[in-house]
Amino acid sequence: MRPCLVRSLLVLSVAFASSALAVEHEAPHKIKVVVTPPDPTLTIYYVGLLTKGPRAGEGTHEERHRDQANSMAYMNRLAHEGKLLVAGPIDDPSDWRGIYLYKIPRSRRAGSRSRSTPG
Repeated sequence: MRPCLVRSLLVLSVAFASSALAVEHEAPHKIKVVVTPPDPTLTIYYVGLLTKGPRAGEGTHEERHRDQANSMAYMNRLAHEGKLLVAGPIDDPSDWRGIYLYKIPRSRRAGSRSRSTPG
């Protein structure tokens, strides 16, 4: 699942990249790296990945159920505000748990949304 997910995210990031004002860099291994500043006229999307934390499974059943309900309410609120476009589980036995697609004006806000998720 991970290689497929990584390839998909790479394709998404390349698809949203702009070619205007590209800066080329020569890497030591003869690979051309193109760094493109964001185009202010484009809509920027952010991908969030949820992983299993060091305290996963701790607490009583009721506490975990309450935390899950709070997280779902928070995600529903973001979705109704138009900030969370897609959210879903990752069905994999690894530590990966979920994926989110945000549409938020600044990257700083997308990161703060993930870190402030209740639960």
